[in-house]
Amino acid sequence: MPDRWDVSRNPLINVVTTFIVRKHATEGVQVLTQTRNVLNKDYDPLYHGTEEAAGETFEPDNDRTVFDCLLRACTEELGAPNFQYERMIGGTIQVQSSRPEDEVEVVEPYLTTHMLRGSQRWLSMNFVFLVAPDFEPKISDDGEVSGFTWWSPHDLMAALEQNPKRFCGLDTPAFKKLAEDLIQWRLNV
Repeated sequence: MPDRWDVSRNPLINVVTTFIVRKHATEGVQVLTQTRNVLNKDYDPLYHGTEEAAGETFEPDNDRTVFDCLLRACTEELGAPNFQYERMIGGTIQVQSSRPEDEVEVVEPYLTTHMLRGSQRWLSMNFVFLVAPDFEPKISDDGEVSGFTWWSPHDLMAALEQNPKRFCGLDTPAFKKLAEDLIQWRLNV
């Protein structure tokens, strides 16, 4: 069996991940996690049943831009075919051009994470979307998600500290940063 960390045999997998935040009318600021349902255990032998953010592999043949991939992740994994967000928090995506023949997507994510050891050689650009206060995800038909949990930033931070194996390792640093930034009022929601 080839070593999945042999860079000559296994290319880096580019992932785009969306962390969903809402300001609920009675519960206050909340962060969404989804329970990962790994359909192919050879692809990911570590993170079945863990909490993660909505994310998708960037597919150059299907996704023209990183933003397209972000919306596809929300549409597919959150069961929201007409996904709407209020605004992006702590990151930017824009298209620039130096001449009529070129376009450059300038991406400044909230946080970038790179799996050095674990299931796959993932590189993830992480973004935060603020959604409507009444947004509720739905389990989609693709089977990749088995449930959702809304967390207060304090409860999310406590869970990350008390039971880190409950979370997908690639998303853990961004969940920690997001919870801390929300607790410390460093993000405007």
